[in-house]
Amino acid sequence: MSLAMTVTAIAAQAKTNTMQIKTVRTKIRSMSLDAWYMVAQIAGVILVALTVGTAAATVATGYFVGKKKDEQVRQHEEKIADAGKEIARLNAETERAKADRDEANRQIEGAKADAAKAQTETARVESEGKKELARVEGEAGAKIEAARAEAARQVGEVEKEVARQQERAAIAERALLELQERIKDRVITPEKRARMLAILKQDSKGTTTISFAVNDKEAFNFAKQLAEVLAEAGWNVTLGNPSVESTPVGGIGIFVRNAQTPGAGALQQALGEIGYPASGHINHELPEGYVGVFVSLKP
Repeated sequence: MSLAMTVTAIAAQAKTNTMQIKTVRTKIRSMSLDAWYMVAQIAGVILVALTVGTAAATVATGYFVGKKKDEQVRQHEEKIADAGKEIARLNAETERAKADRDEANRQIEGAKADAAKAQTETARVESEGKKELARVEGEAGAKIEAARAEAARQVGEVEKEVARQQERAAIAERALLELQERIKDRVITPEKRARMLAILKQDSKGTTTISFAVNDKEAFNFAKQLAEVLAEAGWNVTLGNPSVESTPVGGIGIFVRNAQTPGAGALQQALGEIGYPASGHINHELPEGYVGVFVSLKP
């Protein structure tokens, strides 16, 4: 039976009692003393009944309320138990998470320690590598400098030897050219002839006799060529006879009475320009204005 039905029943009983009381009041008005006594007795009984009914209702209400509270307490305790289980589960998961975190931290610390060791080892290897590299570079630099010095010394020796050889070659070449010049005949080429004429025509015309060394065909041929050039330049030229006279230097000698003899300086300049230098000689016994030329053997 539910609490609502119990309360309804109690209310219906109270309503019935109220109606009975009204009926009794009506009867009381017309009752005698004995009747009142009986009424009092009945009222007492009714009062007791009401008291008992009220107590019963109170007890029933308390019973059902207590039962409801017991159910609520039971449900609350079940919720508390479920919450305790959930808390226990969460606590277990929290402990596992803490354990996982501690393991992860341990692994992280281990990794940091390994990284620190690796970094230390790397620094050590780099330091040793730099030292070794510096040592090798130092040795290599010293060897390179020594090699450079040795190479420079050898190059210097080679350059000196090359210079000596070049000097020897130049001396030999000059000697060869001199030998070739001594061997080949003296020849006044068209180019040389033109250069001589350009010089001779700028000065006074002279008078000359050209002599040459006896028994020397080369001297005779050159004397003849020289006579032709001087004649073309306007000089009064005579090709003389072979002579045993010789000049001390150059192979060609120019003889004059004095240094102011006309044409003598131009002739000496022209011979020098074409590569056949002539030596000058003063002979005061020669006639005034006379220029004597002697073509000797090749020097």
